[in-house]
Amino acid sequence: MAEHANPFITGMVNGRPYQSVTVEDRLAMVVRFTAAQCEAALAVPNLQKTVKTAVERRQRKLTKA
Repeated sequence: MAEHANPFITGMVNGRPYQSVTVEDRLAMVVRFTAAQCEAALAVPNLQKTVKTAVERRQRKLTKA
């Protein structure tokens, strides 16, 4: 997966991508995700189960809206 496709990347530090890796940080980000970001998030390797569940919940919410 290309790094820019990872919706948890929040910026660059010293020319390298910086991403949120804690469950708490990622859960806070998921509430603002678009459908495309949800799809990309589910493709992130080693995604925490709690975060995966939150992303799937967000997808369902976006589908209903």
